[in-house]
Amino acid sequence: MSRFWRGDGRLVGLFSLLVFATLGLGVLVRQTLEGTIRGQLEAVITATLRTTSVAVESHLDELLRAASTLNQDPELRDAADSCAATHTGCGQVTSVLGALVRGGRHAWGGFVAHDGRLVAQAGGRRRDPSPEELQRALRASSGERARLLEAELAPDGGAVLPLVVALGKGGGVLWLDARLAPMERVVRAARTGHSGETYLFDRSGRLLSESRFIAQLHEAGLLSRSQPSAVLTLVLRDPITGAGTDPAQRPLTRSVASAVAGQSGVDLHGYPDYRGVPVVGTWQWLSRYGLGIVTELDVADAYQSLRRINRLFTGVLGLLALALLAAMAAALRARRARARAAQAERRAERFGQYELEQKLGEGGMGVVYLARHALLRRKAAIKLLRPDQVSEEALRRFEIEAQITSTLSHPNTVDIYDYGRSTGGEFYYVMEYLEGLDLQRLVQHFGPLPQARVVHFLRQLCDSLAEAHALGVVHRDVKPANLFACTRGGVADTLKVLDFGIVQVGRAGADGVGTAAYMAPELFESASSVTPRSDLYAVGVVAQFLLTGNTPFGSDATREIVQAQLTRPPRPIALPDDEALDPALAAAVRACLALQPAARPASARSLRTLLDGSAMSGRWTSADAAAWWERHRAALRALGGGEPLSSRQSVVLSIGSSRPGPPDPPHSAGS
Repeated sequence: MSRFWRGDGRLVGLFSLLVFATLGLGVLVRQTLEGTIRGQLEAVITATLRTTSVAVESHLDELLRAASTLNQDPELRDAADSCAATHTGCGQVTSVLGALVRGGRHAWGGFVAHDGRLVAQAGGRRRDPSPEELQRALRASSGERARLLEAELAPDGGAVLPLVVALGKGGGVLWLDARLAPMERVVRAARTGHSGETYLFDRSGRLLSESRFIAQLHEAGLLSRSQPSAVLTLVLRDPITGAGTDPAQRPLTRSVASAVAGQSGVDLHGYPDYRGVPVVGTWQWLSRYGLGIVTELDVADAYQSLRRINRLFTGVLGLLALALLAAMAAALRARRARARAAQAERRAERFGQYELEQKLGEGGMGVVYLARHALLRRKAAIKLLRPDQVSEEALRRFEIEAQITSTLSHPNTVDIYDYGRSTGGEFYYVMEYLEGLDLQRLVQHFGPLPQARVVHFLRQLCDSLAEAHALGVVHRDVKPANLFACTRGGVADTLKVLDFGIVQVGRAGADGVGTAAYMAPELFESASSVTPRSDLYAVGVVAQFLLTGNTPFGSDATREIVQAQLTRPPRPIALPDDEALDPALAAAVRACLALQPAARPASARSLRTLLDGSAMSGRWTSADAAAWWERHRAALRALGGGEPLSSRQSVVLSIGSSRPGPPDPPHSAGS
């Protein structure tokens, strides 16, 4: 590197200056563009609000003006006075009200006498005005000028604005419910893009025009699904600022609260709207009419072009940084690349067509790699056993075990694709790569399994063992950690049996072969006593563990297990929630756990027959299995940390190892 700096230092310095100058220019351009975009955005939403506001005010002015002119008709005034005083002439008043309702602008009209009686009406209301409302209408009318009251809900679900105007000289009041449908059409026309919305509201913050986001309101629980409309049912509150509090106590949104306070404003930085979505907006309060109007646009839509610029700027910045680093470290990178190429070439030569991708685990005697076939691109797991860590005899036995296991072809037995010795003398073999969860961790993380699922796994285990036993191969270490649940050929809960006999390597002189809690009594006396029925004893222990989460004698210490096997029977199987154990399944487990081998089932096929006779046989379907894996997908991903490492590190560790590799995620496995 020193030679690199001496030879190219000046060039690198000039290049660095160019990079930083370009970066500074880019920052300036970006800030200018951001200011331009914000200015354009403000102009657009302000113009939308202004145009909509003018249209709404024009419509309301016309309604008020038309109502006020009714008092200029002498005949109608006289009829109103007569109707209010003697109930004569009410027909003419009713006729005028009917004409107003039929004209479409009003949903209902009524005439209130000076004593608070409703003496004439036309059209339909959701309910008749109460005496208090009639008195309020009398008090609200003043002179010949029409006035607006608080909005109400029309029979068709829309909003109406009641307006009152004095009629005649006798103190009577004309009450008209003006429809807001024309204004609804105006605010709908003001919607822009995918999220732009203009809406009206009253002094209480109630929505007067229909929301554009009814489906979102239903989904967020801000509006009951039984309410198809938000008009006058939704108060425009801030669900983010008021999160966790009583909805009725939450504050109004920033725009609505400011407008109700009589203020106009613009916010281009973003604030939560009544959905809780960040928006930019502008607002205005129409004090003459007691209404507010807001125009808003989701921040995501408003600054979509700015985000593209930011991504472009970030990309350019990244490219400039990469270019600078490349200029400064070219020599070192090239040297490392050559070294990696040479190493990859050596690996390809030593391990045939398999390319090593990632270390899955490492032990005192070997290491497991995730590999991929160079031509088939098929994933595999390669296990290396270093010759300097074990004796030549152990290596020979290890090779024999691999040869024997490779003869097994049952679908529930792990496949061995290849084996051999590398040019450096390391023995290796290549196995299929599995993704799933071994039964040990399945129970540890998700608890005991249903009886039907246990029978489903045990039947597959028996099928694998039956083939092995027929070929003279005894597993010697049947336990949940060596039983792997995965999906093969689209079938969930497929069981794979791992590590046939491998654990025996390096254990000469031990008290037995296998794991103490799962070892048959005869194996504690002599490792040479192993028979297929020794495996069946372990199947019984596995069954009890899957059903209860515990082994029959509740210990992993060899001496304690030997003592328990000779002095007391296995603990009874107590299922969670006092569930009744299927008698046929219980009988099969008891038979497997018999102290004398002769009392156990005669073969794995015989045990399979016993399990087939269980009422639980066939009850766990492929649909049940698929549903379980789908339901627990998130939990499995969290347990595994998202990295496809191998849960079969124990293959290496079991061969006298005490130095584990990386943490072992339960949902991905290379056997």
